[in-house]
Amino acid sequence: MQRRDSNRFSKPIRGRSSQKKRRISRLFGVLGATMIAVCIAACEPAADVSNPKPYSRDGLSLLIPDNWKVTEDASENGYRYLFIESPGNALTILQFMPGGDSWPLAEFAAHFSAGAKDQTPVGEIVDGDFLEIEHDTGEQTLKGIRERFSIVLLGEEVPHVRDFFFVRSQGAEIFVINQIAVEDLEKVKPGFDLILGSL
Repeated sequence: MQRRDSNRFSKPIRGRSSQKKRRISRLFGVLGATMIAVCIAACEPAADVSNPKPYSRDGLSLLIPDNWKVTEDASENGYRYLFIESPGNALTILQFMPGGDSWPLAEFAAHFSAGAKDQTPVGEIVDGDFLEIEHDTGEQTLKGIRERFSIVLLGEEVPHVRDFFFVRSQGAEIFVINQIAVEDLEKVKPGFDLILGSL
């Protein structure tokens, strides 16, 4: 189910300390570079979920597609973030929030989107809109937000989607961000579902 409500997610964030924003600026910077890299990557293969790979480190356990890999798992100022990439242009980010320091999902999505746009070193991100979505993990239905936008690079505009979810799992509060070019969404959706369902 999707429902358009772009104004709700485009309002300025108020009441959040500059310190908190600086703490996740590292994530936005890494994302900006990664977004361009995946945008110009090779043809996207289907996510191989027939034989999932387990990933476990520092209290976190999850499953990823056999042909995807964790490219970064780091912490800074109490914030841990993990990047999972496909061989093509699919990207999953897990952003771990310290206890009691979480944000409403809509607020996080708006701030994340603005930060990613500001930190993108080359190319241009064309603003789109935000939709409310739902995802059934088999055990629960998660409410999420889908951002639709485009990346323009070398004169070519590539439509993308970025989905945001919030889960409490394994003693942590986690924002899950999935990003993919629209044309490849059906190929990688099983991979996104696998990761989200394994948390």
